[in-house]
Amino acid sequence: MFELIDVNDLSSLAKIIGGNLIGENKRFKYITTDSRRMNQDSLFMALLGEKYDGHDFCETAIEAGAQAYISTKEITNQTGIVVEDTYLALLKMARYQQQQVNPKTLAITGSNGKTTLKEMVAHILDDESIKTKDNENNQFGIPFTVLRLKRETKFLVLECGARKLGDFDLISEYLKFDVLTITNINNSHIGIFENQANIIKTKIKLLDGLIEGG
Repeated sequence: MFELIDVNDLSSLAKIIGGNLIGENKRFKYITTDSRRMNQDSLFMALLGEKYDGHDFCETAIEAGAQAYISTKEITNQTGIVVEDTYLALLKMARYQQQQVNPKTLAITGSNGKTTLKEMVAHILDDESIKTKDNENNQFGIPFTVLRLKRETKFLVLECGARKLGDFDLISEYLKFDVLTITNINNSHIGIFENQANIIKTKIKLLDGLIEGG
């Protein structure tokens, strides 16, 4: 569950994520991807995962009290925002949040040592930073971490783990980094990536997100 800075109505949100508003322009406070965590201030966002399809729970979320939904499918007689891809919508929200706060952002990737380095840096920066929780470092966890930003946040420490070739393509397109650290690159998870060249290709894709002079 997260809050977007200065965004509390569906019309404003639809513009940010490039969606089509169906129904009335309702107000909301929180956005969540968990249909079990609904209240009258919430908006449900349907994401497609490897083992689940959030679109199957839109109506359940509305019945549980959600003001509206974000989905690739229109639900008859229900208020919502329809988009082509809900993952892209998630990244657009993360980009918006990062732009509103503009924290110094450090992205950390590598075959080993990412979590240790993230914890060390975040400990030094202390309460002024937002960091990746536990191992929420995949293509969903990265934007979720960005969406936890608050106005007062000065530093954002992102641990970036890839599960397959291409995992960072969209991340590096929508998010920007002041600093990128690659701890190392070896043959970890080579069974998934097939060869070390693909591992290297995936990791260095994050360079596309590095700001000029970063």
